[in-house]
Amino acid sequence: MAAQASQMGIITTAGNGGQPLAKTEPEPTIGVEDYAPPRSKAPWLVALALAVTAALIAWLSIGRPQLNVEATPAPSAAAATEPSWGTPFEFPYGEATGRWEVAQYEWDADGLEVQVRLLADDDLDFSLRVLEYNTGYGAEAAQPYHEPVLASTSLAAGEEVSGWVRFYVWRQDVNLVLSTRWGEQASAIKIPG
Repeated sequence: MAAQASQMGIITTAGNGGQPLAKTEPEPTIGVEDYAPPRSKAPWLVALALAVTAALIAWLSIGRPQLNVEATPAPSAAAATEPSWGTPFEFPYGEATGRWEVAQYEWDADGLEVQVRLLADDDLDFSLRVLEYNTGYGAEAAQPYHEPVLASTSLAAGEEVSGWVRFYVWRQDVNLVLSTRWGEQASAIKIPG
């Protein structure tokens, strides 16, 4: 009887005449699955989203009538109006765009003179300076010896200007820098020394 009582979770002692002392509950078993996170619903949601997308694509491609589209030649007038000279530039934050180039340059004992040509697509205020390759030294534009002088640094949309500027720098490779009126660089052209 004692063997049968111990299998049922009843504790007996010999001094008690084999009478049960207390009834105990069997110990619960704990498995790894008790600590596992709950199953995610994400795979089902992704599968549902893919099925809906595929159904939508199929419906749009089958359900819409086909249009007969004839190829039309690209307009050549737009290509003819865009200038073929110079380097395009865009000011930071899309403030202004245009084209510019170095038409001519000359080195002399005092420094560098550059003839610059600019075309503004938008109203713009600009500045010019050079940066030396070796030292990083920058020089602002000054009054040139050549004419016409690049007198204005403000252009209206569609306006084109050409003129000379001087920079007092030693003869060496430099970058001519086109900047906004606040000094933010928009473009640069290398001029050999």
